[in-house]
Amino acid sequence: MVKIKKQDYLWKGKRYRLSRSKSENHEKCSRCFYLQDKIGLPAQNMPPFNLNKRTDVLLKEEFDEYRKKGEPHPIFSKNNLSNIIPFDSDLIEEWREAQTAGVQYKHEFPDGSHVTVCGGIDDVLFNTDTKELVMIDYKSTWFENVCQDSEWILEHYWNYDVKKGDYKRWYKYQLNFYAHLFRKNGYSVSNTAYIYLVHADNNQDTWDNKINFEATLIPANLDPKIYDINQIINNVNETMESNCIPPTNPDCRTCFRESEIIDKAYSHGLTDGVQQGMLL
Repeated sequence: MVKIKKQDYLWKGKRYRLSRSKSENHEKCSRCFYLQDKIGLPAQNMPPFNLNKRTDVLLKEEFDEYRKKGEPHPIFSKNNLSNIIPFDSDLIEEWREAQTAGVQYKHEFPDGSHVTVCGGIDDVLFNTDTKELVMIDYKSTWFENVCQDSEWILEHYWNYDVKKGDYKRWYKYQLNFYAHLFRKNGYSVSNTAYIYLVHADNNQDTWDNKINFEATLIPANLDPKIYDINQIINNVNETMESNCIPPTNPDCRTCFRESEIIDKAYSHGLTDGVQQGMLL
């Protein structure tokens, strides 16, 4: 039996929070988002990225050491960006807690209703020259069968692997979303953000119970016109206030599987309750 979410955790319920990842899910497939966050169907389980999580923990601890010292992380010094240091705030741990806190604000809609918009960050930096916050996110990866020195990565990063999906578009979306959250909290935010990329070394010949990583700092230009987060949130509201489930998205794997199951059911004469079964 499918377990339906409690009403408090559905759209505009008492405990509902529109996170960065949820808004991204809406952009990818409004139908799946509607089914999950208005009707209450559970999302498909995904395997945990535990190695990536461990990398994030270690990088946070490393940046925290330089935060205590009030000094730039070595990767910034190496890139002649010694004016950018980890932002010193008592709220850092709260901002990092994506599930229960994060950077957040209440977004009001024209009808007077509102929703809490939030996002959990990896870190946030401070430009001592411009007095602006600087967005940063950690990423870990491996580039298979290609040269992966920093010079190559800086030149090709945003255009490489495009055949495997547009996930890097969502990296920029993520940085723009975090910038939006901080601006809504009254902070001045730089339009230059960074991906701190750690990538496994292709030159490592033996296992020896470890993987060697290289680090590259990749700039990203934020563009509120391309990533209009206010409008995206209003689009979410328009979807969710409708009584009609959005149509199947041909680019969504979940929608594709759902349609495939229905087609197979019909081909075997199992038509009674099929549509109802797909939704509940």
